[in-house]
Amino acid sequence: MIARQTSMLVVAVFVLNFFWITYVVAQTPSQPEALPSPPAQPEALPPPQEGVEVQARGPIHEAYAGPVAETQAPATVPKQPPAPIEEMPAEQKPAGDNVQWIPGYWAWDTDRNDFLWVSGLWRTSPPDRQWVSGHWNQVNGGWQRVPGFWQSQQQQEVTYLPAPPAMPQVAPPAPAPNPDAVYVPGCWVWDGTRYAWRSGMYVTAQPGWIWVPAQYVWTPAGYVFVEGYWDYPLRQRGLLFAPVVVDARFAARPGFFYRPAYAIPDESLYGAFFVCPASRHYYFGDYFEVRYRNAGFVSWCDYRYGPYGYDPLFGYYRWHYRNDPRWMIDLRGVYVARFNGTMPRPSRTLVVDVNIGIGAGGRFGAVGLVVPVAHLSRAGYRLEPVSREAQIRHLEAARHLQVVSRERQEHEARIVAGGNAHAAAHSVKFNSIQGHPANAPGKAPAAAHSPEPAHRPDPHEKKHER
Repeated sequence: MIARQTSMLVVAVFVLNFFWITYVVAQTPSQPEALPSPPAQPEALPPPQEGVEVQARGPIHEAYAGPVAETQAPATVPKQPPAPIEEMPAEQKPAGDNVQWIPGYWAWDTDRNDFLWVSGLWRTSPPDRQWVSGHWNQVNGGWQRVPGFWQSQQQQEVTYLPAPPAMPQVAPPAPAPNPDAVYVPGCWVWDGTRYAWRSGMYVTAQPGWIWVPAQYVWTPAGYVFVEGYWDYPLRQRGLLFAPVVVDARFAARPGFFYRPAYAIPDESLYGAFFVCPASRHYYFGDYFEVRYRNAGFVSWCDYRYGPYGYDPLFGYYRWHYRNDPRWMIDLRGVYVARFNGTMPRPSRTLVVDVNIGIGAGGRFGAVGLVVPVAHLSRAGYRLEPVSREAQIRHLEAARHLQVVSRERQEHEARIVAGGNAHAAAHSVKFNSIQGHPANAPGKAPAAAHSPEPAHRPDPHEKKHER
């Protein structure tokens, strides 16, 4: 009897527990749906360096790209440039062995009526070329910036020539013989005693190479002729950094140095890229106001040199995207809209876009053009850290380039003092150029030698001589 009662009690407890558990489960709220992940926080920006203000627009380092422009003396600025600041190479560089650090320099900012520092850059040298740095030259009433240039490594001397004649009136070029033909305008060439006109011609475009036409570089001692050469597209040229404004109070402190940390991706340039022939510089950023057009700023897609020459960078990219019918339409549309004010213009303050080079206007409509170096991996840049030992080597090479600049300035000053500037040809050998660590002889790729004409003009055609 007792056993039976015990069994019934166990069954009752079991039943009660079952109903209790069922009730509890029924009353338990269902698990909430997974909440969306919070938006990813933007990467931390490099802390601002005391005394240094990164600029969202300004001049492009002339060793990265310089426009082909009419030969003319640069504008005179009213102030003496400060001494060059102590600049350290950036901590990351493009992958590869043929990459050198080229130091920055002072440039005149007409908006601020003062100098800003054009940051140094990592540059893959054009094949068989060596960089000759520019300098500032004192003249009556102020100072002039004398441009740098890429000189042939085979050229042991720098020759200063009399001013070349003005461009002659020449017939328009014949239609291109094929879709891969790019027209290179003619130019004056010094034959040892006088100038002779070298006719323009079509050359065959080569993928991955931009033909930089022959040009003259003004100096106070005369004009330097730089023969045409092949250079890399912008992405392959190296790593360009944003200009900065440097507070003189901090720059004067013992131990001060500046290390660039904000880069300008090539994608950011295309929709806000300008030529200023008077300063012989490219500019990036917001120069869309009428006052800049009145001051001589021209968008790269509208720039012409001589009667029939396009900007060589624009000419290359127009050919490179020849099978993309939207490229030209979209590019010009961005410039028209920004000039008209119907599309946001690039920011004049430091704004970092998540999508590099892309904005409300599509692939050319970026508002923030300057990004931390750490963000460049998003745009496909292959960078590598620079060891301490390599930093020291590149810094020594950069200081050597500054020695070249001072030696050049001294040679040109002597020519001017002798009263022979711009009157006769003078050849000067710069010992410091030949000793530069980055100027070891190298073999250029086959595509980087003299251009192969798509249509060769009559070799005896020299209708103009001066």
